[in-house]
Amino acid sequence: MSKATEALAALNNPTISDYLDLMADTESPPIYHAWSLISAASACMTRRCWFQMGPIRIMPNQFVMLVGAPGVRKSTAVAFGKSLVEDIHGMRFAPNSTGGHMQGLITAMQGRPAKADDEAINETLDAMGGINFGAITQEEEDALSGGHIENRHAIYVSEGELTSFIGMKRDDFTNFLGDQWDKSGSAEYTYQLKRERVSIPRPCLNMIGGITPKHITTYLPPQAIGQGFTSRIIMVYSEENRQIPWPEPIDEKRLAEFKRLLLWIFDTKEGPFEYTLEAKQAVKDLYSYKIKVEDARFIHYGARRQTHMLKVAMALCALRADNTITSADILDAHNLLCLTELDMAEALGDFGLSPLALAKSRVAEVLKNATFPQSLTRIITAAGSDVSQQDVRRALYEMEQIEQIVEVTLVDRNGIERTGYVWPMEANPFKRNAKISVDYLLAEIDGPRGKA
Repeated sequence: MSKATEALAALNNPTISDYLDLMADTESPPIYHAWSLISAASACMTRRCWFQMGPIRIMPNQFVMLVGAPGVRKSTAVAFGKSLVEDIHGMRFAPNSTGGHMQGLITAMQGRPAKADDEAINETLDAMGGINFGAITQEEEDALSGGHIENRHAIYVSEGELTSFIGMKRDDFTNFLGDQWDKSGSAEYTYQLKRERVSIPRPCLNMIGGITPKHITTYLPPQAIGQGFTSRIIMVYSEENRQIPWPEPIDEKRLAEFKRLLLWIFDTKEGPFEYTLEAKQAVKDLYSYKIKVEDARFIHYGARRQTHMLKVAMALCALRADNTITSADILDAHNLLCLTELDMAEALGDFGLSPLALAKSRVAEVLKNATFPQSLTRIITAAGSDVSQQDVRRALYEMEQIEQIVEVTLVDRNGIERTGYVWPMEANPFKRNAKISVDYLLAEIDGPRGKA
């Protein structure tokens, strides 16, 4: 059992434990499944529920990214979470592919049925005489929302691959998404498009999707950090590549229990969450908590950390089929965030790094994935053309000084010595300044030790 799995098992919430047990024979990391269930619960509350903290009304909507290398089964976890709510009458999903253009998402949020709405909704509207992309009638709104006024403009983004949804470097779109994280409790949201000013009454947006660190760098605009978009996202990173040669079928009866619970949340839960005095004290005690992420890219996330914790606590309380948040909900939310935050920097990969930080990230990636010590030339070549040799050399020096990497001596067949580097691991036999004979020819450009 991995350390992450052990930490998840220590949570108090019985529904999370039961769901992880149900999904134990799937290849998705358990932490992906935990966040998928929490996201589904938040989506089911739309904007009917909230947490009142003095004058501040905190809504349960959340943005979650499941981040990992290709093949880590991100989309599998998203798909299982989506399957729990996709048959709920009134649950509305965002268009599958917006390409980073707001019009399709705005149209869906306005309550006007879009082509990408699920088949059940389209069949209902067709029965009313066809799809109307203009003004929507009260009858159509009720068909789309299950009848509750606070559901009518609530949208759930649930995508195995987020890239087709967020588009390429769409600064305006990420700004719009960031606004929806903030404005999901407001009476109305207005936005100026090129040719018209649009209005979304009672907006609510929840989002979960899978993405790789490289795609975060490729698709998100550079301003996403400074403008606060990434601080509004729970980035759930995992390298746990579970191998299950023959997974057993999911127990449909047990799965149906979770579907009934989420249907109950969607149909029944309404109004503010109550809280115990112990829960209030727990929130106060954790107010000054500093995240254990030594990365400047998460400064803004740290400022929003308490809000994230309360959003998670609401979902955990709802998953207990309760309306009173307890100290156990607060502590579970805190501990789950602590576990997630351990690897958040890995989720962003190279995104938003300074040249030196980028060089350190590339060096770490090269050495972590190497099966033998690497020479300077090999590291410079593997680091990529967008990283200067000077930055790579400085990165190696600083990383070696703090013993993040191990410097060794490589000896080729001719007895020529060169400096090499290796990533320290528990099973690593290489010691600092050890001499290692290598049976491969080092490139002549490396030069003898001291000239590299």
